[in-house]
Parts: sequence; structure tokens; C-alpha cells
Amino acid sequence: MFALLFGGILLFTAGLVLDRRIIVLALLLFLPAGPVRWPACYRLYRTRPETWSARTVCSTWHWPPGCWASRVFLGGRAHRLRAAVRLARELGLWLFLVPVVFLVSHRMIPFFSQSALMNYIMVRPAWGPSLMAVCVTAMPDSN
Repeated sequence: MFALLFGGILLFTAGLVLDRRIIVLALLLFLPAGPVRWPACYRLYRTRPETWSARTVCSTWHWPPGCWASRVFLGGRAHRLRAAVRLARELGLWLFLVPVVFLVSHRMIPFFSQSALMNYIMVRPAWGPSLMAVCVTAMPDSN
């Protein structure tokens, strides 16, 4: 899984700089990493019920839109459809990247704050991820 993801990211970055056709190859390498990742995440979800944030990152609603965005982008590039590429960007940003960054930040910022600040009481409201999910999916289009 790591080799597929890392290789795809490296090729994608190279494609942005060198030749945009390399991006299609990068996505073809990157896309199979999702199904390879799911069994590992399912094992984490099943065996570690006390770590709700890890379960949330591994198992919830934001992974399918990330996969859809990659496929829509690949189709848009292959058929030269600008609307599909724009849709892929919006799907990938708002329904994949923002939730993942928020969930990781929701867990790690309080953890590091607690270790860096004296007398800091760690606060991670359980309603935060749910509110973020509602806000991201209900946000009106700004264009």
C-alpha cells in the first residue's frame, strides 16, 4: 500500500512539473492503494474500539469521495473534460482532504499542546468531527 501511494504521489508531482500525461500514470498507480488499505483499516476499526479518532479516520464517509475524486479526475484528463477535473478538485478537497486534515488535527493539536503547555487540560470535543462533517457536506457552492 505504501509503495502504491508514495509512487503515485511522486509520479503525480513529477507530472505537474514535467508532463501532464504522467499524471494519468500516477493515478493508475495510486488508485489500487484504496482497496489494499481497506482490510488494514478494517482490522484497526475492529480491534481498537477505544480509539474513536483512529476509527473515524479509517472507516467513515470521506474515503469513498476521495476515491471518486481520483477516478473523476482520471476520466476528466483522459477525455479532456474540464468540468470533470473541476468536480474532482472540489470532491477531493471538501469531502476528502478537509475531513482528514480536521480529524488528524482534532486528535494531534490537543496532544501536542498538552505536552508543550504547563497545566493544559486536553479538550477534544466528541461532537467536533460530526459538526465538521455536517458543515463540509452542507456548505453551499461558492462559485
